[in-house]
Amino acid sequence: MKISVTGASGHVGANLIRELLNLNHEVRVLYYKDERGFAGLPVQAIKGNLFDLNALNELIKGSEIVIHLAAQISISGDRDGSVFRINTEGTRNVCQSCLENHVRRLIHFSSIHAYNARPFEGILDESRKMVDETAFRYDFSKATGQNIVMEYVSKGLDAVVLNPTSIIGPFDYKPSLMGQVFLQLYKRELPALVHGGYDFVDARDVAHAAILSIDKGKCGEKYLIGGTWKTIKELGDLVHKVTGKKPPRFIAPFWLANVGVPFLWLWAKMLNKRPIYTRESLDILKNAHRNVCHQKAADELGFTARPLEETISDIYSWYREHHYIDN
Repeated sequence: MKISVTGASGHVGANLIRELLNLNHEVRVLYYKDERGFAGLPVQAIKGNLFDLNALNELIKGSEIVIHLAAQISISGDRDGSVFRINTEGTRNVCQSCLENHVRRLIHFSSIHAYNARPFEGILDESRKMVDETAFRYDFSKATGQNIVMEYVSKGLDAVVLNPTSIIGPFDYKPSLMGQVFLQLYKRELPALVHGGYDFVDARDVAHAAILSIDKGKCGEKYLIGGTWKTIKELGDLVHKVTGKKPPRFIAPFWLANVGVPFLWLWAKMLNKRPIYTRESLDILKNAHRNVCHQKAADELGFTARPLEETISDIYSWYREHHYIDN
């Protein structure tokens, strides 16, 4: 089967491409700059972005399935408007090209951030209201992009939406923000942990959910792809169990962490890293819903999530193999 993938150089993309190739699919990818996620693999690579309509048409024409991963993630606002533009108008361009090229199915990656975590009681599932323009700009961009996909479903496009939680796992070349957290925990570069937590899911399980969606997903449906809820302290304890590296002993309360954000920015800059603790990321950890339900994906797609300890062990094995950390 001919399958095209946007965002091929990202964390999920690197895992997805490998599984698609293992299943003997013919894979075509769109990338912007970074080729590490698919370097050396037998794929047709097209350089471009979501606003290069010629590149998009070259990517999508003749493909049976399109998997749209490309997005801009932000935990520090959207000063130049690129986050909102890429995640909305970029998605519109993909949908339009899919419609014009008569693809059998589009699988669009949205995010759990598209849904409102409040109220905190009960479960968070696909029936939740979506966030509005008062939310963080990234969150609103993902909700708007998801609505654009549904708009195209009404025009005749067969599309399925996946909403993963926080994605972790191997083949994290850049690395991602969470990949950076795991590296800094290993190298003991984090000055402190914070209260709060999140739902974490393995990138390989997310990639497999996309493949399951090709035939098992229902047109116009949305599927939450979740894993296991852990506090940041529990995550640090799992890292300690797997690697022997002790996490920071100090757990900063949110009021203190917020006061320290400017200093944490300077700390990250000194280490030549992207800042992990921002006012936005702290709010996310404080207000994330603790009971994310992925039962719909389990029932309709056959989705399962592996144990978190297995994921963390594989993360560090991959980092050692690729010389991100010492042996």
